[in-house]
Amino acid sequence: MSKIKDSVIGIGVSSFLLILWVYEMLVTSDIPVEISFNNAVLISCLLVLFLVVYSLYIRKTKYILMNIMLLLMPLSLWFASMQQALRYQYHRYDTIVSIIGFVVALIAFSQVIYLKLRK
Repeated sequence: MSKIKDSVIGIGVSSFLLILWVYEMLVTSDIPVEISFNNAVLISCLLVLFLVVYSLYIRKTKYILMNIMLLLMPLSLWFASMQQALRYQYHRYDTIVSIIGFVVALIAFSQVIYLKLRK
C-alpha cells in the first residue's frame, strides 16, 4: 500500500470508531436514558463490522505506531463510557453497547500491539 493510502485508511477506520462512540452518546443522551433495542443492535453490528475491517486492514499496514496513536483516543472514550455505564447502570442496552464498544476497541488495540511486538 502507498503511504498516503495507508494513512487515509487508518485515519478513516479509527475515525469510524470515534463516530460510533459519538452516535452512541447522542442516542443515549436523553434523561432518563432510553435506547431502543434496534439502536443497540445497529451500534453492535457496526462495532463488529469495524473489528472485521480493522483486522483485515492491520495485516496490510506498515504504520503500526500511527495506528496505535489513532486508537488511543477512541479506546479511552469507550473505556470512560463503559465505566460510567457500569457504575450507574442507566439502561440495560446502554451498558451492553458500552461494554461491546470497549471490548471491540480493546481487541483492535491488542491486535496492533501484538503486531508491533511480533515485528
